[in-house]
Amino acid sequence: MDIREYLPCPKLLPYIDAYWEATSDNSGDKMEKIIPDGCVDLLINLGERFYIPAAGVWLENGKTYLGGTITRAVFAELPAGMHLQGIRFKPAAFPYFYAYDSLHITTNRFVDFDAAAMPGMAVMAGELPAACNRLLANRFTTPAHSLLPLMDTIRQHKGNMTVQQLAALHYMTVRQLERGFRTYAGLSPKELISIIRYQYAAQLISTAYPHRSLLDIALESGYYDHAHLSNEIKKYAGVAPTRL
Repeated sequence: MDIREYLPCPKLLPYIDAYWEATSDNSGDKMEKIIPDGCVDLLINLGERFYIPAAGVWLENGKTYLGGTITRAVFAELPAGMHLQGIRFKPAAFPYFYAYDSLHITTNRFVDFDAAAMPGMAVMAGELPAACNRLLANRFTTPAHSLLPLMDTIRQHKGNMTVQQLAALHYMTVRQLERGFRTYAGLSPKELISIIRYQYAAQLISTAYPHRSLLDIALESGYYDHAHLSNEIKKYAGVAPTRL
């Protein structure tokens, strides 16, 4: 499978992780691992219809979908002749471009999305970034409630913090946090904190192990012990820490 990713224009970088296009040849179905990152994707299927068992849905040719954020590693069998184009929104950034009742109902799912909200996406790969930049620049608006400052705080702490600490830093109650994150990010604050912590721990493992022990890395990353780290890595990456 061939996956190409493109960065958005500088003004959209705080909100968009990447524009992407995924294609596969006709040599047979392939397994692909999808790792949680807190992002949601708006995508269109330009190839043959195919089934995603983990989400229990068929992606039909020519239809647009909102792919919710996922809570654990997923292995998806992608068919020959697949062709998808999409926009990956950074955690909690989707409301800057589209109104949605609650992203929580899309978690671990693909839901139908109004194709009129994503026009002009069936373009050549080289034109995809420019088309997406135009689309999103025209749709940009500042929502009444934004979680991006809270996401910045989580990243600054590398996920090594509690929900109570996050609430206190932003003068909010835990209940307010829970409600806001479920609505505008699709995950609870605890789940997003865990994903960000996993990302930093995985990066540390890839650069420091085996010169540093997994126990040292676990403790620096805010895990209780080696076993706690291993369980979280297996949950989010689908493999043991030593196989990252």
